[in-house]
Amino acid sequence: AYDLMLEGDSRGDLQLRDGDVVFVPTLTRLGGVSGAVRRPGVFELAEGETLADLLAMAGGATARGLSEGMLLERERPNGGPEILVLNAGDLAAQEALTGDRLRVQVASQRFSNRVVLEGAVQRPGVYGHFEGMRLSDLLRDVEIDLLEDTDLGYGLVVSTEAHTGLISVAQFAPSAVLASPEGADDLLLASRDRVLIFTRTNSGGTNRQALLGPVIAQLDRQANPDSAVPAVTISGAVQAPGRYPLGEGYTAADLLNAAGGFRDDAYRREIEIQTVFLNRQSVAEVRVRTVSGEGAALAQATLESRDRVLVRTIPDWQLTETVELAGEFRFPGTYNLLPGETLGGLIDRVGGVTTQAFPYGAVYTARTAAEAEQEEMRRFVTEIRRTYASSSLTQQQQMASYGELEQAIAGLTERDSLGRIAIDLPRILAGDRGADLPLSDGDRIFLPRRDESITVLGEVFRPGSFRFEEGQSLKDYLALGAGTTVRADEGSIYIVRADGRVDRPGRSLLRFGLGQTALRAGDTIIVPLDASYRDPLNFWTEITQAAFQTGIAVAAVLRN
Repeated sequence: AYDLMLEGDSRGDLQLRDGDVVFVPTLTRLGGVSGAVRRPGVFELAEGETLADLLAMAGGATARGLSEGMLLERERPNGGPEILVLNAGDLAAQEALTGDRLRVQVASQRFSNRVVLEGAVQRPGVYGHFEGMRLSDLLRDVEIDLLEDTDLGYGLVVSTEAHTGLISVAQFAPSAVLASPEGADDLLLASRDRVLIFTRTNSGGTNRQALLGPVIAQLDRQANPDSAVPAVTISGAVQAPGRYPLGEGYTAADLLNAAGGFRDDAYRREIEIQTVFLNRQSVAEVRVRTVSGEGAALAQATLESRDRVLVRTIPDWQLTETVELAGEFRFPGTYNLLPGETLGGLIDRVGGVTTQAFPYGAVYTARTAAEAEQEEMRRFVTEIRRTYASSSLTQQQQMASYGELEQAIAGLTERDSLGRIAIDLPRILAGDRGADLPLSDGDRIFLPRRDESITVLGEVFRPGSFRFEEGQSLKDYLALGAGTTVRADEGSIYIVRADGRVDRPGRSLLRFGLGQTALRAGDTIIVPLDASYRDPLNFWTEITQAAFQTGIAVAAVLRN
């Protein structure tokens, strides 16, 4: 009503009465300040105050506040906000209006004169750059500045072009920087450079690929049809094969230093370099050249983008491949393999066996065989699960639950595969080449003392080991075990020989004379459980027998 009266509208004229109080409010003018100021907030404005006054109310800009590019948000008279860009010198001439919001921009947090030191150093971090700065200003003393496992043969400077963000690399040797300040390896540094120092390849350090990974990824990203990826690859008999950045004037010697140098089995006479190029028909072809790894030839072999360097191993080099002989050998121990060496040849080389040796019970385990056993076990378990699932879908009767099935499978998969291979060591010792076999890295041969026992396991009343006596039959040893139980499957009895082989006739024990089968010291007789006393799944007998045989193989090794 008061507003109408002020505009001359009689409808807003009110009749006053005795005791009425007329209150005329004043309009409060507010302005806000945010950003890099000492006291950001909302402040009351007096008539005629400027934006400079408003900024002063907020305590002024901080040391990080920019005096240029301040942003003013202001409501326009016809509605809607607008943003004005002002400098500090413009504020005194601008009247502060109701609703103004002044924001002072923060200066960049990144140092404009920084150099970053990373990797196997005592004090990694950001350092201030100055004109004429070199690597020797960061790496002064091997004891003070570097770690014990620092690779003194390989370091990298990664430079970033300020306007494009593209990177380039330069390689150096920290040992050369320490030995010859201002020498060829003591590179000049520019602002924003990153200096990468690596651990030795044989020290177990993992920072090589961790530091190089982002550099290689950036080089891949900045490649285009007119600029190939500046990276090369080295493989074969080097300490750290892999992909490395390509610097200007890069040679095969530089790449070899980056890869930690040759391994002791490197064939240095011929180093192969493969280069991919486009022929006249714009089809990619590979050019192969070989250079000597001895002398100065590598330092003269320049590399191009995407080149691949291959260092072959010395033919038949096996000094890192070993075989262990344990037990009743004259000189047991771990031996390096000679090229093409066989078990019989190795035994002859180490002096043969002792007079107490039991060659028939030799246990030969191979890493490759253990891996094959694990793979076969995985396939077997997969087949078991598939059979169970198939019978469920066809609604066949099942007595075993899924939990019982998984429990049986766990009993198989929890056993470690030994990788035992049955061998005829008596024939090998007699010089029979037909029984001999070549050795592989990681093989182990255990030769026990003579075992004068026969073991009976499974469904007998008194399982155990009994003294071996020449001429005793299978029935005799079953009798020593107090005979078979009513749950025994006598038609499936089998013998695990001391050398790891299994003899299992396909005919009935009682009808076809298995009792006359010749037994030898160290043999184990297995009397399996009749499948009718188990869950009648088609695969249950297979599980039981596999578990028995796996357990016997383990028991044989432990007993011997």
